[in-house]
Amino acid sequence: MNIELIRKNIMEHMNKEYEFIYYGSRGQDDVFVGKIDRVYHRIFTVKTNNGITKSFSYSDFAIKNIKISHNN
Repeated sequence: MNIELIRKNIMEHMNKEYEFIYYGSRGQDDVFVGKIDRVYHRIFTVKTNNGITKSFSYSDFAIKNIKISHNN
């Protein structure tokens, strides 16, 4: 999947609440609820429900280090 397609996919999810799962190194996974806040040339930011802004690259999405799912 190329970066432009990933960026378009991310933009379609903006301002909607989702559950995010980030698979960090050494098993340090992070699960949080938030909204995609901004989309930049190489990264996108997520504003969590507790007010923290986290940033991720499109390559994180491409290699499945971060997953977006519906917030149940």
